[in-house]
Amino acid sequence: MPISIEKAPNGGINLIPVDYFTRAFLALFGRKVNHSVYHITNARSAPMDEMIAYTSRFFQLTGLRTIIPLPGQNPSRNVLESLLDKYLGEYNPYLRDERVFNMHTARRCLEKEEIRCPDMNYPQFENVMQYALQTNWGKQIGFD
Repeated sequence: MPISIEKAPNGGINLIPVDYFTRAFLALFGRKVNHSVYHITNARSAPMDEMIAYTSRFFQLTGLRTIIPLPGQNPSRNVLESLLDKYLGEYNPYLRDERVFNMHTARRCLEKEEIRCPDMNYPQFENVMQYALQTNWGKQIGFD
């Protein structure tokens, strides 16, 4: 399956488990913030190459790879790449995002509560993907 997925040179995907977010949000909710911002993020963004390797392993695919497009370059896309781009839609820019969020304020508070975000690894990725498949994540909800 020859599919190239565009990525940023130094970017990654900042994934956090929903249970971590919930615990962190509840721990921070109601704190006197004094105009502080609390970024609930993962200390380690998952590199795109790692996510592609996990995806290839989970779906037993070959041919997925990442590319870094040159500025102003619009590489030609094959049919599968165009279909993937359309499916990902508004998530495409997130795959090329290089922002790093300042977690200092949130981390300081969350460490006091012993709340830490786990790194994304393959077993965690597999768990998330199994849940997504079981719940038909991404399918449009129909109202009868």
